[in-house]
Amino acid sequence: MSQSGQGGLLEAAMSPQQYLDQLSSLRMDRTRDRPRPHKVCLLLAVLDLIRAGALKGNRIHFDDALRQAFTKRFAQLKQDNDRDNPEFPYFYLQSSGFWHHKPALGKEDEYQRRLKDHKAPGPRATSQLIDYAYLDTPLFRMFCDPGLQPQIEAALFANLQNRRKHFSHWADSIGKSERTIKSYAG
Repeated sequence: MSQSGQGGLLEAAMSPQQYLDQLSSLRMDRTRDRPRPHKVCLLLAVLDLIRAGALKGNRIHFDDALRQAFTKRFAQLKQDNDRDNPEFPYFYLQSSGFWHHKPALGKEDEYQRRLKDHKAPGPRATSQLIDYAYLDTPLFRMFCDPGLQPQIEAALFANLQNRRKHFSHWADSIGKSERTIKSYAG
């Protein structure tokens, strides 16, 4: 394990492929039998800010630049009644294991309560509660590597694929009955 430069947390040494696997299998809100794009959009927004040179260090503030980058990606990927709420993935990505928060000074207790209650703050309260977010250091380095950025994007987009459709196609290709496919897909 290596010492993180951000909050003193210990990070397990993971390979780039392990991080790509994590990025391609995010725990997503799956309302209406489809993945909501919020976490993907937020991580793509971080990638966009790095590419634009607007984010040079591993401190991801919940600011106008991040919200605008999120909104741009979100406009491309939203469906139905999806709402442009970047504060939710900014808060809930902390359960991924690679996205961390530095709570604002004096707000640590409130932050811990919200984590325990699984209750994200609203847009204004997010920047008051959380000083900044940061990625595992090796993952941040991957995000900064132009050679790995297309792989990161592909891994993130994999979360939005209709897994039920792909599973059904695969199961059909190996001779499973429609009834069996429906049973497993459910």
